[in-house]
Amino acid sequence: MLVEETPKTTTTKVPPFNPYKAPKYLPPENTTSVPPSPAMAVPVPSEPECDPLDPKTYPYPLVIGIDERAAQDPCTYVPVRTTTKKPFVGPGYLPPVAARVGRSPKTLRLGDVEGARPVWHVGLYTKTTAPYKQICGGSIVRMDVVITAAHCVWNDDTLLEPAENYAVGGNKIYRPWTEPHDKRAQQSDIREIIVPPRYRGGKTSFQDDIAILRLVTPFSYARGLRPVCVSFDDDFDAEQLSEGNSGTVAGWGYTDDIGSPTQFLLWLELPYVDIEKCIAGADDAFLKYITSDKICAGENHTGKALCKGDSGGGLVFWHSEGDLVTPYLRGVASASARADNKECNVNVVGGFTQVTAHRRFLQQHVPDIDQNCRYHYFN
Repeated sequence: MLVEETPKTTTTKVPPFNPYKAPKYLPPENTTSVPPSPAMAVPVPSEPECDPLDPKTYPYPLVIGIDERAAQDPCTYVPVRTTTKKPFVGPGYLPPVAARVGRSPKTLRLGDVEGARPVWHVGLYTKTTAPYKQICGGSIVRMDVVITAAHCVWNDDTLLEPAENYAVGGNKIYRPWTEPHDKRAQQSDIREIIVPPRYRGGKTSFQDDIAILRLVTPFSYARGLRPVCVSFDDDFDAEQLSEGNSGTVAGWGYTDDIGSPTQFLLWLELPYVDIEKCIAGADDAFLKYITSDKICAGENHTGKALCKGDSGGGLVFWHSEGDLVTPYLRGVASASARADNKECNVNVVGGFTQVTAHRRFLQQHVPDIDQNCRYHYFN
């Protein structure tokens, strides 16, 4: 949700965070949260003969919208124009640091990330248009449950929108619901939407801006689709949410403050910003949206920021433990400032609903939300 904000001139500089060199988290001895045995890992399905997201099996870089043959099978289609920049691929396939999925000269240089593509990310679509229209993002936390922002499914006048008005798409690269290139996309209608009982949208400054989506058709495990992990351990949360660490965000939102939505999935890293610094640097118009359950991430004056269409996506921090690299959901994109007559302000930090602040709500409706996720990330 975007709010008006007067541009600031302050800048917060933090060093980049390498998720593969993150401090190791060792749970207390009196808990059962220990690394599972590799023998307990979920088996990875056999590799397809050709996967356009895997440079090992598909020799041609993924090229977006180059001619009318785009609807053909990408495994047999030789692009007319090529590039040396290869796409990011799933866990287990780490591309060169210089690789890029997409760039914009001003904002959302999503793809400037070392590591794997966000396999947990889904697009949230409204079914009130034909074809369905992408309006927000979300994160798979269980194969039949997605977490998004409550304001994505809310109207301040009519309150919670009907579940039948929405659908989600996972394992997608392209924004359009029916894009033929997304041959491995998985889609589902929404069976139920649950928001915190006190949520009232803009009337209460987007406090409790988080929602649970139960799917009609559960997703199936795939290399390009896995749940993100959730942990309610306060010490672990504080360790990841500390200055110097950065989280991954993804979306199909606007690629410029006066531009248009990107047509293929983009992502980037945003550095965590201490809440006191976030409040001190916020304009009065945006300050009221930094409620008690919010955290901040981003950079001033870099052009890397959330914009319209990115709401609901997860702020995810990677954790390295031996050979196991696991993503943890720490925030849900909620509030971002908007400059006058523009879709967003690309030079300010964004506000995210903190997941651990809603532990009771999430565990009440998804009791096993913090269990078994790591099994999906054994290579």
